[in-house]
Amino acid sequence: MAPVVTADAVGESEMRILLEANYASALDAKYAMQDGVVWSLFNRPLAGLDREIFIDGANQVVTLKENFGSSYRSTDLTFGQPEGG
Repeated sequence: MAPVVTADAVGESEMRILLEANYASALDAKYAMQDGVVWSLFNRPLAGLDREIFIDGANQVVTLKENFGSSYRSTDLTFGQPEGG
């Protein structure tokens, strides 16, 4: 997981974009909020987690953090288009 931005810096419309991105474009990485911070994280069961999946998940976390404020994507794949992305 990686910190993205303080939660108080995210307005209501952008929070909606984050929720939509969690469904449509964040894929295996997700946005989450804890202790006043918006995080990019990879959350999956340990069963079946191998080196390749772990590396892909870590890459998605970094990409999702880097794309905050623009495409809100963790990869080039998407299942929809969030409003601002």
